[in-house]
Amino acid sequence: MDPNEQLTVLAKTYVDTRSPKTFEQIYHILKADWQPKFPKIAKSLWTTTHEVEALYEDTLMAVL
Repeated sequence: MDPNEQLTVLAKTYVDTRSPKTFEQIYHILKADWQPKFPKIAKSLWTTTHEVEALYEDTLMAVL
């Protein structure tokens, strides 16, 4: 299963169950993709990588 399909299945499962383990799986998959981009995004926004990470996490929480 490709990562996008896996995320779709996990997201649907999370919406149905609100399982913390499922959320953790989603978070770790996405963070592996996001984290390398944080320094460049932080530099472009004149902020820290921690602030960028917080924005991404807030968005994830809002979407789910």
